[in-house]
Amino acid sequence: MLKSSSAFRFWLASTAIVWLALWIRLVNLYGLPVFVDEGNHLIWAQSFSTNNPVYPIFMDGKFLMGVLVALFHPLGPGPLWLGRAVIALFSIFSCAACIQIGKQLGSPAIGLSAGLLYAVLPQAVFFERQLLADPLMSAFGSLAIVMTLQSTKAGRRWLIVPLALSLAAATLAKFFGLVYLGFPVAAIIFLAQSWRERQQLAIRYGLAFMLAVVIAGGFLLITSPLLGYNDRKLGSGGIGLISCPPLLCNGDLVAQLQSFYEFGRNWPDWMSSYFNWLLVILALLALPVSFSGRRKLCFFLLLPTLAALIPFAAATNGYFPNRYVIFMAVPLCALAAAAVRTLSLRAQMLWPDKARSSIIQFAVGGALLTMLVAGSTNSVTIAFKPQRAALPNLDYQGYFTASYSGEGLPQMAFAIQAHDTNEQTPPVVILTNVGYSSAAAYFDRTRVDVRAGNEFAWVEIGRWLFNGQTIYLLDDVPVGESAPPDPIPGLQTEEISRRLRQSTISEFRLRKIIGVDSQLRRDIFREFFIRPEKLAEDYLALANSLPQTGPLTLLVYPPTQLEALTPLLAGHSSITIRAVGDSWPLNVAEAESELLRLAAKNSEVRMVFLEETKGDPNRAIETWLNRHLFRLDEQWFGPVRVVSYAGDGAVAQTIPVGGQFGDALTLESVEVIDPPAHPGDVIRLRLNWRADSAVSQQLRIFAHVFAGEGIAAQHDGQPAGELRPTNTWQAGERVVDQFALRLPADIQPGEYQLRIGMYDINTQARLPLRLPDGSSGEFFVGGQIVVSK
Repeated sequence: MLKSSSAFRFWLASTAIVWLALWIRLVNLYGLPVFVDEGNHLIWAQSFSTNNPVYPIFMDGKFLMGVLVALFHPLGPGPLWLGRAVIALFSIFSCAACIQIGKQLGSPAIGLSAGLLYAVLPQAVFFERQLLADPLMSAFGSLAIVMTLQSTKAGRRWLIVPLALSLAAATLAKFFGLVYLGFPVAAIIFLAQSWRERQQLAIRYGLAFMLAVVIAGGFLLITSPLLGYNDRKLGSGGIGLISCPPLLCNGDLVAQLQSFYEFGRNWPDWMSSYFNWLLVILALLALPVSFSGRRKLCFFLLLPTLAALIPFAAATNGYFPNRYVIFMAVPLCALAAAAVRTLSLRAQMLWPDKARSSIIQFAVGGALLTMLVAGSTNSVTIAFKPQRAALPNLDYQGYFTASYSGEGLPQMAFAIQAHDTNEQTPPVVILTNVGYSSAAAYFDRTRVDVRAGNEFAWVEIGRWLFNGQTIYLLDDVPVGESAPPDPIPGLQTEEISRRLRQSTISEFRLRKIIGVDSQLRRDIFREFFIRPEKLAEDYLALANSLPQTGPLTLLVYPPTQLEALTPLLAGHSSITIRAVGDSWPLNVAEAESELLRLAAKNSEVRMVFLEETKGDPNRAIETWLNRHLFRLDEQWFGPVRVVSYAGDGAVAQTIPVGGQFGDALTLESVEVIDPPAHPGDVIRLRLNWRADSAVSQQLRIFAHVFAGEGIAAQHDGQPAGELRPTNTWQAGERVVDQFALRLPADIQPGEYQLRIGMYDINTQARLPLRLPDGSSGEFFVGGQIVVSK
């Protein structure tokens, strides 16, 4: 019963320590700026999650990290927070393993002390709050240490399976995870009691190693379709700041000594910031002060740890990334906790008064543990005020002052996402002179399209503007100096905000694209539409079709058609050619204002369209013309369409009708704009319709100017120049359909009438008409059109 109670208290305390470790790793995750490697890792994970292998093969040796993070679909919201949280969650394995290893070193008290030291260790807190492969490697590697220890016991052969899994996972997280193979070797040497037992452990660990190879190989085989492209960095060793040892690869002793010197020179900087010297000293003292029964365990932990440090020291290339030695954290914390326990026990043994010896033991152990925990106050600063934390120079530069650091980027990203939340037209952020991966990490990729300044075609600017997407430019500019040029000449921008960076020598500048200049508009038009020079014969035919006498205004959209038509019409002084809609995207209000101005001056205009829906998808220009002018006819010259319009005028004659076609459409009245006409003139008509109910049919309207059995002029088409088909009319809606008919030049003077009807496009059947007086027919007849000489 007592043993059960003690086990429960140990479990409860262990759980509390693990929760403490998790909390301090999850709190204020956006407090630390993103590191450039984190940004790259996140992009790789995002690509893997969308089955898009646009990353280096094996993610440059960090494949498992990308795959695990990808399981959480890290596109948004908060992709960087999510990625960091995933690493923090897995990192609690390291804390739990540290507790278990400490317990194996002597007692549950050592385990709890070791776990507490690890929970607040600055190096672990700093790197396990980031989307890096090293803490993930350490988490699985620490489990491998636990499994190695446990598998030395009799009847634990089955543990080779979790040991193999841990070793495979550590190596897949990062190839440097191979350093954990040193612990099974150390177990064979130090923990076996006899030669026979060494043989058994060697076989056991050999099987675990082979199984780990099979697991890792199977994992890579299963995921092989998404391994990525070969950037040859894995084969050449061109990854990170570690290179082949000069003495080993080139026989260069001088360069090798220089590598050791560089490593030793940086040692005090990162040791004092991340480990605290008391912890390191106690960890190294664990071996000499331990009781004889525990020294083998200390050898098992200490020697592989120090041995793994040697190749790093030999291969350093001027700088040494401090995250590379995170594998030392668990063994050092466990050894330091063991040293505290051993020193307190030895102090107890030296005290002559046996009655008070337990007090001495508690005082010595408590004092040492308190100093160790107090020496880790840097972890609190790292979690809450990282910019004030005592960081090694290399890390401080990488996170706060280097050109690729993320300081100031979160505020810019969050400001954009707070204002632009339209999922139909997500904003685009173009990063110029800013580390792409660092900045992109803060954006919700499901709601924001983030692009590097040199990784998109300029024509996409036109597409984004056309789609109504807000386009931001985010760049890093020197304080007080001229800003670098924009990635695309011709952008018109409006500055939104600036934010001074930690380095104080540069600042982030956020701008919004509000337009493009005339040259860039011309390039966009030429990219989106058929280039006019490719239609030379069609434009020549169009020019030859125009009347040679009388004033004529020719309007064109898109404006690039001027390039082809202006030279062809240079000799026609009576023809005026103008571009409409010379903006990108189309400014409908400006275009309508220009149309109104031009229409007011001309009795007849011709509109030249070329693939107009590519820039005017709602056909706003043609809709305005159909509503305000009177559509006369339409001609095609290849893909070029010319629509002729007669100008507006005062109503000369209103003909009440009130007749219902079919069961749903009522022709309320017909307005004749023109007074008595002459041969060759146009007759402008305005038909006023009312939809009594919705119609599923597409109907065409015909109108004849006739006398007796002869038709002098006619119109046939869908309402409003084909833009308002009857199956789009809503119940109760009134629709105006206005058009013009040109009288023949040889028409005989006299009185003519109008004949108006409707028919189904598909069946050609005419709709029956019922008039207010009860009469019926196939069309309406009325009005009086007088044609004089």
